[in-house]
Amino acid sequence: MRIVPMVLLTGCFGLASCAPPDGTGPALTYRVSIPASREIALVAPSAPLATIADLEDAARRESGCRATAIPRVYDATGQDRDTVVPATLYTGFGGQLPVTLACR
Repeated sequence: MRIVPMVLLTGCFGLASCAPPDGTGPALTYRVSIPASREIALVAPSAPLATIADLEDAARRESGCRATAIPRVYDATGQDRDTVVPATLYTGFGGQLPVTLACR
């Protein structure tokens, strides 16, 4: 597991997904856990302000594999990779979100 720094994007904490933030905040970091099977990564941002693209990018950088958030995350954002993931999704997965990996 490694902490991956990224730029913090300000957003909302409500039940619904939000428009992407402006990117002027401090760095947002990601804790990425990858089991030996390398089939899935568990990604936990330092604050619930990440977009799907942010989560997938963090998993891809850590694993070297193609990374795709699970359908439940896409459904919650209306299939928009650039919308902030609703904070309520993190509670269902212990503060982290599953991202499937496709490794060569």
